[in-house]
This record gives sequence, structure tokens and C-alpha cells, in this order.
Amino acid sequence: TRLLLCSGKLYWELLAAKEERKADHVGIIRVEQMYPFPKPAIAEQLLRYTPHAEVFWVQEEPRNMGPWRFMQEHLDPMLEP
Repeated sequence: TRLLLCSGKLYWELLAAKEERKADHVGIIRVEQMYPFPKPAIAEQLLRYTPHAEVFWVQEEPRNMGPWRFMQEHLDPMLEP
């Protein structure tokens, strides 16, 4: 019911927390390449989850740093009904 997208070593920290909490309702997608945006690969992964899943971009940096805005610009149109 919840899907987390992230990049880098944060994936391993999220995976460890998921396993520790036995959070089977959480899926994690690691985005290896951000540019050019891998729309087909991400779309394929999104199809594996329920259309009602909550989707979050997770990053270590504050919202005004890191890839948040770039990812939001590309992910939002993919998540519209």
C-alpha cells in the first residue's frame, strides 16, 4: 500500500528498516539513473503495485536540495489517474 522511491545507499537503510519492522505493505524502488529520466523502467515497476498505493520520493537531503524537484516534475504526471 506504500511505495518508496529512492537512490543511492539510502535504499539499503530503507530495506533494513522495512525488514526490521516486518513492513510487508511497503515496496522500495531504487532509481539508479535519474538523467535521462528512466520513465519506461519506472512505469514498469509502478505497474507491479496497486494503483491506490501511496508513492513517496525519499532522500537524505532537505527538500530544497538533492533531486526532489527533478523527480517530482517527472513522477507527478506518471501518478495522475
